[in-house]
Amino acid sequence: MSPFLAGGVACWTARACLIAVVCWASLLPATAGKTEDILLGIEDLQQQMLLLTREQARAAESLAKIERRVGEQADSVHTVQADLLQKVDVLIEEMHILRQRLEDTGSRLVQLTQEMRRNQNGAPAAVPGGSGSDVRPAVSSDSSPNQVFSGAYADFSKGNYQLALWGFQDFLRKFPSDPRASDALYWIAECHLSQNEYAKAVAEFDRLIQQYPTSLKVAASYLKKGLALLEASQVAQAVVQLQHVVQNYPHSDEAHIARQRLEGLGLR
Repeated sequence: MSPFLAGGVACWTARACLIAVVCWASLLPATAGKTEDILLGIEDLQQQMLLLTREQARAAESLAKIERRVGEQADSVHTVQADLLQKVDVLIEEMHILRQRLEDTGSRLVQLTQEMRRNQNGAPAAVPGGSGSDVRPAVSSDSSPNQVFSGAYADFSKGNYQLALWGFQDFLRKFPSDPRASDALYWIAECHLSQNEYAKAVAEFDRLIQQYPTSLKVAASYLKKGLALLEASQVAQAVVQLQHVVQNYPHSDEAHIARQRLEGLGLR
């Protein structure tokens, strides 16, 4: 039994005893000795009631302290949970991007292997230079779509974003009807995003959405467009894009990330 409950029970018990004694006293003959004994008993019960009342107050105070501690711990746990959720959001987004890249990489590797088997001479030699290179790589005029796309994606995977950008642009220029045209446009936007060129990235994601509305990359394009706008501090426009993902692709991984970002902004 809790201290608070025990104190309450004891207090009521003492009061009941006191009432019983008073009633009993009124029925006894009024003799001096017995009256004195009764008064002493009443005084003793009054002292017990006072002690029990004090115990009850102490128990109530202890209970209030415990409730305050529980409340403080709950607030602390909530803060820790919020921090963990924020970290989880970032990890989820990174995992989604990595999974997307792994899927694309696996597909490109298969295509490249098939192409290499058909062309024993292999792909053209890589052109030296990193993401800051000012020299646009030369692509053989007889290069196949697989060679151009795979070469550009390989550059992107290595962090050579400018080389990858040129490669994907060359792919679109030479093979505009290829089934991977929307993918190439998506990675062009990703190249800009990776170089913090947010306005250019948003423009390319918009271009993909408008030119290839049935592409599997459309949901990701809306999401990445929203994230790019957030990075550019265009929060209101970013919210519109993220809400569009949630409303139109509610069961997708992109929608999950969009919801987390909206919640981080205090929205739903």
